[in-house]
Amino acid sequence: MSTNPIPSTAASSTSKLQSAELIALICFVLSGFAALVYEISWIRKASLVVGATSYAVSTVLGVFFGGLAIGSYLFGKRTRQQRTPIRLYGKLEIGVGILCILSVFTLPLVESLYSSLYDSIQGGLFVALLIRAALISICLLPPTILMGATLPLFCRQFIRHKNGVLNSISWLYGLNTLGAAVGAAVCGFVLLPAIGVNASIFLAGGISIVAGGIMLVVKLPNTAAHVEEEQTPEESEQTKDKSRAMGIVFELSGFAAIGNEIIWTRFLTLIIENNVYTYTLTLTVILLGIVIGSLWASMFTNDLRKSIFRFGALQIVTGIVTFAIIMAPAEIVWISFMENIGTSNISQQLMLIGLIMLIPSILAGMAFPIGIRLATSGVTSAGAIVGRLSALNTFGGIIGSFVIGFLVLPKIGLENAISLTAVCNVLAGFLVWLKLDESKLLQKRVGWILLVAIAFVGIRLSSNSFLVERTRVPFDMLTMGRTIPTLDENNLAMVEGVNSFLAVVENGDLFELHIDKQWQGNSKRTQQFMAGHIPSIVHGNPKSVCVVGLGTGQTAKRFLMHEIEQLDLVEIEEGLDALLIRFFNGEWLAEDSVERQNTEINLITEDGRNYLAHTSAKYDIISIEVGQVFRPGIANFYTHEFYQQTRERLNDDGVISQFVPIEFLGLNEFRSVVRTFVQTYPNAQLWYNTSELLLLGFNKDINQAQVFKKDTISNALHRNDTVIKDLAYNHWGGKQHQLNNPTVFLSGFLANGRDLRAMCADGQLLVDDQPLLEYSSHPYLDFHRPVLNQIRDHVSKVDNIIDDISPALSARCHVLRNHNLAQIEAVAYTDTAKALFNIGHYDDAIAFMKHAIVIQPDYATAHFDLANMLQNVLRIKSEEGVIDNQATMQRYTEDSKALLFKTTQINNNHWEAHKSLANINFYRDQEILNAIDHLENVIRITVNPPLGEDYLSSHPDDIESMLFLATFMAMSPDPRVQDARRAEEIVTAALNNEINALQATQLKSTLAAARAMQGDFKDARNILVDAISTLDDYVNQLAVYQNRNPDEVKQAYADFRTELDLRYQRYLANKLYLNSSMVTAQALPQNNAPLDLNNLNIPGILGVPSDTNPGGTLGQPVVPAGTETPKSNNPGLILPKTNDSPNQ
Repeated sequence: MSTNPIPSTAASSTSKLQSAELIALICFVLSGFAALVYEISWIRKASLVVGATSYAVSTVLGVFFGGLAIGSYLFGKRTRQQRTPIRLYGKLEIGVGILCILSVFTLPLVESLYSSLYDSIQGGLFVALLIRAALISICLLPPTILMGATLPLFCRQFIRHKNGVLNSISWLYGLNTLGAAVGAAVCGFVLLPAIGVNASIFLAGGISIVAGGIMLVVKLPNTAAHVEEEQTPEESEQTKDKSRAMGIVFELSGFAAIGNEIIWTRFLTLIIENNVYTYTLTLTVILLGIVIGSLWASMFTNDLRKSIFRFGALQIVTGIVTFAIIMAPAEIVWISFMENIGTSNISQQLMLIGLIMLIPSILAGMAFPIGIRLATSGVTSAGAIVGRLSALNTFGGIIGSFVIGFLVLPKIGLENAISLTAVCNVLAGFLVWLKLDESKLLQKRVGWILLVAIAFVGIRLSSNSFLVERTRVPFDMLTMGRTIPTLDENNLAMVEGVNSFLAVVENGDLFELHIDKQWQGNSKRTQQFMAGHIPSIVHGNPKSVCVVGLGTGQTAKRFLMHEIEQLDLVEIEEGLDALLIRFFNGEWLAEDSVERQNTEINLITEDGRNYLAHTSAKYDIISIEVGQVFRPGIANFYTHEFYQQTRERLNDDGVISQFVPIEFLGLNEFRSVVRTFVQTYPNAQLWYNTSELLLLGFNKDINQAQVFKKDTISNALHRNDTVIKDLAYNHWGGKQHQLNNPTVFLSGFLANGRDLRAMCADGQLLVDDQPLLEYSSHPYLDFHRPVLNQIRDHVSKVDNIIDDISPALSARCHVLRNHNLAQIEAVAYTDTAKALFNIGHYDDAIAFMKHAIVIQPDYATAHFDLANMLQNVLRIKSEEGVIDNQATMQRYTEDSKALLFKTTQINNNHWEAHKSLANINFYRDQEILNAIDHLENVIRITVNPPLGEDYLSSHPDDIESMLFLATFMAMSPDPRVQDARRAEEIVTAALNNEINALQATQLKSTLAAARAMQGDFKDARNILVDAISTLDDYVNQLAVYQNRNPDEVKQAYADFRTELDLRYQRYLANKLYLNSSMVTAQALPQNNAPLDLNNLNIPGILGVPSDTNPGGTLGQPVVPAGTETPKSNNPGLILPKTNDSPNQ
């Protein structure tokens, strides 16, 4: 830089920068760098003290920005009398460095004080916020007050002429913000993972001290003495009026700016995966935008009238642009971006964040220096003006963060929040024109008023027209084309919470719970339920339990089956319990539930780490049910300090249970997680629970092992009928592999003692100061084989925990354990196969699914999924003309049928396989009796489920199968099929469920047929009349709903209506109405052996021995070289892609 755009004078605007001035400006940049390192590091450290809820983090930020505002205001006032402001800055900067370094040591003292007050402030949000703010202020307020003096003092030093205010402010603001942007990026991407939080603060503190020391020895020219300008009373009143107006404008601008940051951050969670880099990228982009805007503003002329117009226009345009970005048509813009460009890597996330935030940030960066120029009346008062307006701007931002984050977003939603901030910007712009532009009153700005109105209306219409469906934020992003059911008469099953978005999404017959679009569980029982049974059975007699992370409630509910007395549920987000009660079998959470009458159930809305660190309560079991380690804050549940805190919350014989989600962990991370746990709990045990392994820790003496008797485990498994029924569940295989079998249960034990320590010997200890787990990224986990091989190499004998087990039983457990570990790998292959299928790589998908079956032959779901794949591939390739001969079609269909049959052989309670076989037998093979046999199985499983077989709470019976079977029995002319009484029982059961009017019509007509077959034609006619009336009502209501002519709608159901009339005529003549297609001469089902699954000539997977690849070995990589990773919601799997055509 050869010219000086900062110290502008009337004579020359391009005077050379003196070396001392250049040094001062470099220190100014370093000051901004250090400030952002402090901010990011303090947020991380303070969240471990007062919690990671939005309330707690906002309190920390409020104190940080509050200190900046106080310092800016106080020291800004003093700048008028400062002749050597840089020397004062040097002293303050040294003080900043010293106080920030001391904060590393004072925060633990604050945490001790907070712990002593924690129990007394629970239940009162306002009191808790005040206490947290007061305690954090002890550490953060002194250094941030000193930091707030930076910009006013530099402005006092470098603004030397009234005509150079805009130029100088722009450059000073831009340079300091540039340092801040670099500091945010370097701290978030480099310092925290490389040297840790404390070392980052020490480094920044050293930079501040050095910069301050340099400023004490650098010699800069003294500033001009302050002289009060003489004004008439009228001029003085006008000046005060303008000053008040600019104060309000800067407050509104700060309110909108910080409010928008919160809105943008929440909006981003709807589009990208919120991880450790998201906040850093967001902050960096915003700061860079401010840098660009402020430097851009330096190129504007210093003309007052033009500055007034620009400042007002910038505020208005900022409001319109931010509103337009959030309300852009989701399907065309944001969902299209996700699907076509992707959001999985940092470059894609940076692009998206830039699209959302960069332009508004540039506008904000331009507005700040122009606003300062408008408020500055003299050179010597510039520092004071900067201090005052910066303080007001920051104060408005603090108010905006609390109002938008805690009131607007959770109460009236994101759409209304962005509307509010946009209106604040627009009001600020018009207020500037009204109060500062004396030549043109607001009435003359009619054109701008119309422009703003047209812009807002146009944005709304563009996302709600005949071309584009109305934008609904966050609904559009949460659904992505799927359905969110209704929670009650007035609300969808969606919560815009203080911390995150909660939503229930329909996926086929399942309800899924998503938090910030991250899958948390579904309405069908999953492996999560065993995280409640295993620690309860191992403990023996728990009475008090704490569950951190409620999820879908599957784990928490299981603890109630073990006759506990107290269950504390710690969940960071409010509103989750209502969703669980409605959609996830969560009736036990209702206030009047039987479970609440027998057990004290407490729902605690709090950050789980913060609760366990500071509560005085103690428990028999602590269950940590958080596992998505890439999400911000989750890695804090896997550190050495956290485990030490949990040990203090366990009773003497207490047990802690911790998720180990290997689908997110590479080998090194797995070792580190286990080693850190074992460091605190030397008697730890590792248990199988599919890919969510469980670590159990025992609060006992180091040398005391956890040993059971065989009968102890057996008795615990059969403690009561509820536990017996619930454990009649199998992760793989069939009934013989159900978990209420003691041998199957014990085969879940993997390692303890020396074996577990050897398993994690090379792991690095995870600590709060260095968040290594959050920064780990593994797009390719090799199907978990490195972790699984590490476990296989260090498994312990079951004899280690059962001292009276027989050698034969021990060997049987070992065999089953190998199958358990193989199941994890097989699931990884099936997940990959499904992802490949979704992107059109059909042959690769089938090959991967086949290999899953090779790894785990008793994996019923893999057989079923492969059968569905074959059916879909046949349909797709037939439509595309790739398959056009009958022989090839026959191979696909026969393989599919054989796989379905094999599914039922492995697990005869797989109702979906039975249902598919029923359809094939009836529609394709005309094997009516076979179809009936499978339908009977469907109804046996879904209507009267056997032990351990869950079905959806909202879809308790398979209405389609029930109707199908009942119709067979009530309308078939074949005596071997007819069973009118059984048909009536099935229809009656189906009618007791939540069904629509069309289903009711079909069921009633079948019930009429059953009554007619029993000879009661009068009753049959009455039931049929009711069915016809139900159909007519349904058609009329549908016509109203679709705004169509009823006669047009009736045409769609004309054939069905005609058939019902024919039936009525037959019953009127006391004659049966039978379906001639429901006749069969086929025998009952035969045990068809599955066909050769390689007869489709689909190549085997590389590295895997098969008929087409006999030289393969399982030890070699299974992913072909040169593959790439298609889109997937599962970050733990690589999805190979070959260069072959999907149809080859």
